Amino acid sequence: MRTRLLLYLALSASFGLIAHGQPNFYWKLDETGGLIANDLSGTSNGNLQGNTTWQPSSGHFSGALRFYGNDARVDLGPCDLTSGPGDEFSVACWFKPEIVSGTERILIAKTIGPNEADLVWSLSLVNNTGARFRIRTGGVVHTVEIPPSSIFSNAWYHLAATYDGATIRVFLNGSSTATGPASGTIGYYPQAPATLGNLYNNSLPFYGSLDDVRVYDYALNAMEVIDLVIGDVETQVEEARISYSAAGGLRLPSGDWNGYRIMDLSGRTMFSSSISDGIARTLFPPLPSGLYLVCLQGRDRTISSTVHLP
Repeated sequence: MRTRLLLYLALSASFGLIAHGQPNFYWKLDETGGLIANDLSGTSNGNLQGNTTWQPSSGHFSGALRFYGNDARVDLGPCDLTSGPGDEFSVACWFKPEIVSGTERILIAKTIGPNEADLVWSLSLVNNTGARFRIRTGGVVHTVEIPPSSIFSNAWYHLAATYDGATIRVFLNGSSTATGPASGTIGYYPQAPATLGNLYNNSLPFYGSLDDVRVYDYALNAMEVIDLVIGDVETQVEEARISYSAAGGLRLPSGDWNGYRIMDLSGRTMFSSSISDGIARTLFPPLPSGLYLVCLQGRDRTISSTVHLP
């Protein structure tokens, strides 16, 4: 929580506080028992099916719902978006896979049938360690994928996808990782059921946990996606003064520093190093482009800053 807090405040200082619309459907998945997953924003409460169990203290935020594959799923109803511009859409969730394999595994989907061409929209895991987003616009199903070697078992990830009427974007842990063109409206499919953790016919089961699933009738921007990754904030931290140099190093403020850590948007440490003379250090090993949180430790204080690596 402290890592998310530091990153959120550093982002807010750089870009201004983030405000976004409410989701049209929001399954927090914090229940402690029963067979209903409550929709906090609308009227699409989910009905648990098959081998699913509540995990009240094992979610990324509070609780989560665990799926054991096979016939495990949550039936959500049609979840059609009857508001918004009609050619925009966003879906987001936290997930922790226990089995990642070449077989496609559904996180959330809405489909008029069992085949790929029947999907209205979906988020899924594919290609062992990649992810896929599909959306039907103008009657055509478009697919955008995050490449393999991005997702591994037994770790929490945030996955989001957006469509703004012209471009599809997929975000992993707040970083845009794949894009593709699309156009046209999404339309209404009241006959098409939406589900969590599987298709309605149990053909693409997910093994793992889901948390904080949201659907919007508009395209979230990059900062709104980051806001979903960071979560809530309650306190303040010292203003950061760390930057990235064109030479590939960190520009550090004056001070008696002894080390720093570089973390991704979910709070995982990507790299750490000691500092003996307070000068800028080149980032090793090389990190993918994107937004990171740098925490600089000194003998008498600690500061943090967001750093964008081009």
